[in-house]
Amino acid sequence: MKAKSDVMAQAKRRLRAALSETVTVEGSQAVQRVMDNRREVIATWRKHMKTRACNTTEIWKSGLELMELAVTQAACCSEQFDSMRPERFHANFTAISRLFSEAVNIASEVLLLLRNGFASGAHARWRSLYERAVIALFLAHSVDSTSKKFLDHEIVKNYELLSEAQRFCSMTGLKPLPAARLQKCMNALERVVQRYGSDFAGKYGWAKTALAKRFPARKGGVTFDEITRACGLEFMKSPYGLASHAVHATPVSVRAWAESEGLVTSGEPAVMTILSLIHCTDAAHICVPRLMRRAPENVDALMELIDASVRFSVALHAFQTIAFKAIDILNSIDDVENRSRDSEA
Repeated sequence: MKAKSDVMAQAKRRLRAALSETVTVEGSQAVQRVMDNRREVIATWRKHMKTRACNTTEIWKSGLELMELAVTQAACCSEQFDSMRPERFHANFTAISRLFSEAVNIASEVLLLLRNGFASGAHARWRSLYERAVIALFLAHSVDSTSKKFLDHEIVKNYELLSEAQRFCSMTGLKPLPAARLQKCMNALERVVQRYGSDFAGKYGWAKTALAKRFPARKGGVTFDEITRACGLEFMKSPYGLASHAVHATPVSVRAWAESEGLVTSGEPAVMTILSLIHCTDAAHICVPRLMRRAPENVDALMELIDASVRFSVALHAFQTIAFKAIDILNSIDDVENRSRDSEA
C-alpha cells in the first residue's frame, strides 16, 4: 500500500511540474501573440461593442433621446436649487441638494450604459439612484434635525469602514492606518453617540426618531423598507427588487445570464430612472417654501433668493413635462418590443 501511495505522490509531482512548465511556456507565447496583434484584437472588440450599441440605438433611439433631454433638464433643476445656496439655512437643504446632485450623475451613467446596450448594468445603477430618491423624499418630509442626523451619520460609516480596513489590511495588502487617525474617528463616533443615543450607531440610526413619530408601534432597528413606506414609495418595491438581481449574485441573475436573456429591456431602467429623478425634484420642491420662510431680512439677499426660486420653478416645470413625455415614448417602445418577442416565441 505504501509503495502504491509513493508512486501516486511521485506521479502528482511530475504532473504538477509538467503542467507548470507547459503553462509557463504556452502562457508566455499566448501573451506575446496578443501583444503582437493587440491593434487587431482591440479593433475586433470595438467593432463588437459598436454593433451592440447600434442595435440598441436602432430600437430605442427616440426614447433615449427624450430621456437624455429629461436628464439635462433635471441637471438644470439641480443647478438652480444649488443656486439658492440652501446650506445657508439648514442641514435639510444641504442634504437634499447633495442627494439631488448625486442622482443626476447616476442618471447620466444609466443613460451611458443604455446607449451601449448594457440594460442590466443600467438597472443596477438605477437601484442606487432609487435609494437616493427615497432618502431625499424622506428628509424632505421630516423635521430639520433628521437631516442633521443624516449628515452626522457619516461619522458612523467612516468608523465602520476604517475599522474593517484596519482589521483586514494584512490580507488585502493595504497599509495599516495610523493609530492616531483611527483614534480620532473613534472619538468622533463616541461624541455623536453621546449626543444622539446608542441607536444612532445602527445602519439607519439617523432615521429612528423620525420613524418612531410616524409609526409609534414600531420596534427594533430601522430598515430601508420602513423608510420607503414612510415617504410613499412602497409601490416601487417590485422594480427595486428586480434591480437587486442585477447587483447581487442570485439564481435569477445566473439563470438569465446563462440563457442570454437580459434581466430587463432598455425601457425599464430608463423609465425607472426618470421616475426617480421626478421624486428627487419633488423633494427639492418641497423644500422651497421652507427656504422662503427662512429668507434673510436683507432685501438684496431676499430678492436673490426669490429670483433663484423662480428659475428653479421654471426648470422644474420644463423637466417634469419632458420627463412624462419620455416615459410615454419609452413605454410605447417597450410594448412593441414585448409584442415582437411574444410573437417570436
